[in-house]
Amino acid sequence: MYATERERGIEEATNRLADVRRPPITLVGVTEQRVLAAAHVKAKHAVSYADAFAIALAQELNAAIVTGDPEFQSVEKIVDILWLRELAPKGKEARERRAMYRVKLRRKRA
Repeated sequence: MYATERERGIEEATNRLADVRRPPITLVGVTEQRVLAAAHVKAKHAVSYADAFAIALAQELNAAIVTGDPEFQSVEKIVDILWLRELAPKGKEARERRAMYRVKLRRKRA
C-alpha cells in the first residue's frame, strides 16, 4: 500500500485497500511454528522477512500467493503464485475506472 500511496496518493491507496478487503480474508496469528517456518524460507531464499511469512503460510495452507512483486519469482518452485498484471486502460470509460488486474496462474498445483 505504501508504494501506491507514494506513486498515486492516499485516495488510490485507500481504494486499493478496500479492493483487497472485499474478498473473504481470514487473519491468522503468528505462532512459534510459523516464525520458524518463515525463518527457514528466509534462510533459503532472497525474499524479505515479511514475504517469507506469506510464503510459509501459503505452504502451510496449501494456498497460492497473489502478487505482482517480482521478488516472488525466486520461490515459484516451492509455492503457487498467481501473478497480477495491471491492464492498460482503453477508452474513456477504462481510464475512469480503477486499475484492473489480470491474474495469471504461473505454476500448476502439484
